[in-house]
Amino acid sequence: MKFTLIAVLSSILFQGASSPKDLLSLQRPLTGAEMDTLVSGIHQALAGMTLRLRHERQADLEILMGPAGVPRMVRRTYDGAGTGERVATVTGAGVTRSVLIPSVLEHFVLLSEYTGLLASRCNGAPATDEMIIEYTLNSTTQIWTATARERRSGDTGIALPLNMLKDTASLSSGESRLIGNRTARAIVSPWPAFSAQEPFLTGDPAPNPAEFVPLQSLWVDTSSLLPLRWELSQRQAVIGRFDFVYEPLEFQRPAGVEVPKCVP
Repeated sequence: MKFTLIAVLSSILFQGASSPKDLLSLQRPLTGAEMDTLVSGIHQALAGMTLRLRHERQADLEILMGPAGVPRMVRRTYDGAGTGERVATVTGAGVTRSVLIPSVLEHFVLLSEYTGLLASRCNGAPATDEMIIEYTLNSTTQIWTATARERRSGDTGIALPLNMLKDTASLSSGESRLIGNRTARAIVSPWPAFSAQEPFLTGDPAPNPAEFVPLQSLWVDTSSLLPLRWELSQRQAVIGRFDFVYEPLEFQRPAGVEVPKCVP
């Protein structure tokens, strides 16, 4: 009986220690298997959440998260040139003439829907990647249009801070600190865009090249497992940052817009 009780207690303690929340709070580096479990827990916490991805020099991205840490819908605003040119009538010195004036900037809303389905081409040719539907609203005309395309390489930058969770082999656990009023722990990995070529360094003694490799840190709330901040740092100085702001946001396809069934 005593042996059975010990076995049950050991099983409970083992299961508790392997939960993503408990792993994030451990005061030691995490193993590769533990990191896999933690990342899976972060993905589950993010699924279905709506948030703003905030950068001090860019317009906010509004995101509806899907499974596996991948956005389901992304909304952003931008300014672009309007269609065509305007014709104005100018009168001066008794002469009236028409003048073409370049179109002014107009305000647009772009809603991208990541369908999770393999794209199909309208000409019957095989497609190789996910089908994305893009809905665009011109705020001047208040008209929505819809187009379809395949996922391209630039799409990986839409949720840049979450890309590091795709390759758990490169991740390591970092320190803990307060982000706002929340306790968070860092998940750290080298910045993949950094050139592998060693920088030219001089000095006596010579600097350590490893110090110049940029590191990205995803700060994760130890209570909710939700990412709170992403930072890019070099030589312990933060050179880039995104903040995650969680709030209720409405995401739905625009009414009355015909959705393309294939990619041109």
